[in-house]
Amino acid sequence: MKTGAFRGYTLIELAIAITLLGLIAVLLWRFGSEASQRIAETEAPQQLTDASQALLGFVAANHRLPCPDTSATGDGLEHCGGATVGRLPLVTLGLSRSGLRKVRYGVYRSPVAELDVAIDRFAPLVTTATDSPTIILLYAPSLVPGHPDLVYHYGSASAAETLLGQVNGIDFCHALRLAGTSAANNSALNIRNAGGAFVKNVAYALALPGARDADGDGNLFDGSNVIAANFSAPGQPVSAIYDDVVQVVDFGQLFDRMSCAGDVSAAVHAHFNAATAAALTHAGFVNYKSQLQLAEELAFVNTLLATAAVASASASILSASASVSFATADSLLSAGALSGELVLAIADLVLAIAAEAAALAAEVSALIGWAGATQSVLDFQPMLDESAALETSIRANAFTADAAGLY
Repeated sequence: MKTGAFRGYTLIELAIAITLLGLIAVLLWRFGSEASQRIAETEAPQQLTDASQALLGFVAANHRLPCPDTSATGDGLEHCGGATVGRLPLVTLGLSRSGLRKVRYGVYRSPVAELDVAIDRFAPLVTTATDSPTIILLYAPSLVPGHPDLVYHYGSASAAETLLGQVNGIDFCHALRLAGTSAANNSALNIRNAGGAFVKNVAYALALPGARDADGDGNLFDGSNVIAANFSAPGQPVSAIYDDVVQVVDFGQLFDRMSCAGDVSAAVHAHFNAATAAALTHAGFVNYKSQLQLAEELAFVNTLLATAAVASASASILSASASVSFATADSLLSAGALSGELVLAIADLVLAIAAEAAALAAEVSALIGWAGATQSVLDFQPMLDESAALETSIRANAFTADAAGLY
């Protein structure tokens, strides 16, 4: 029998066709699965970047990082009960992307600094000039009516670390500095390498699970992302047992992103350092004024001594004048035999007159010196007043700078 122009497929041909179709289906399934995974891996960093931006905005508004969402139902609100890790608090952050509901979020908490708590942490060294008056008796007041005793002022400065009662970005930046310079803490938020070894503590961490349970433990998160307070390091590659995406920000990075560096240097160091310098200058000025007062008092004592010298010289003149009178009488009575006594008496009188002249000159000089010393005290007083006012003003400006904060 002749066969027709067309014939059907044989069983062998059908089997080959089905096998080829099966291989093609397997390849398409594998390609589609890997493509979906790669798409998910590509989109994940943008999701976590959006979350990081929201966290920075929260810090700027609240001077702290948000607490994790630790509710059983995942209500999206932060729950500040002391937990380090939970879900990202989407509602608190104002985020609506559904892809972020799976994000694991951790915040650094330790006795050194709890970054999800806004408190007054910054306690600068506040320096204040002090003035301790002491009365010094240089002479008996009763001898110089109307001239008070010297009140010597000991200028000094006291300094103490002082909380300023303000809660703002400076306090958060200060917390970052404390955390960043503290010793490694295995129980606080940290990242681990692929082998599970501690790498470092971080300010906050975000983890998004892969599309599959790569390590097959029944939890979409893999590696260290399933351990309390631990996250896998961001650089850990996707493998047969790990497909999560992690983003972390350490203390230095967050310090820079919140623009802490320049502003904190001014608010923390420059202002209060200037206030300390002003306080020390004021204390020095107080001491200098007392030195001028001492110089004035010594000049005044010199005028008293010079006046006494003038009085003594005047008494010597009177005594010498009496001696001249007696010597003249003796010379007349002795018919000149005792004229030598007269010569000596006249010489004593001349010397007494010269001594009085010198004493008068010294008194004038002492009075001029006293007047100059008194004027120096008067001239310096405005400078001391300005120093006191400047100290108060600079310290007030330092407090104002702290109150202004950074954001």
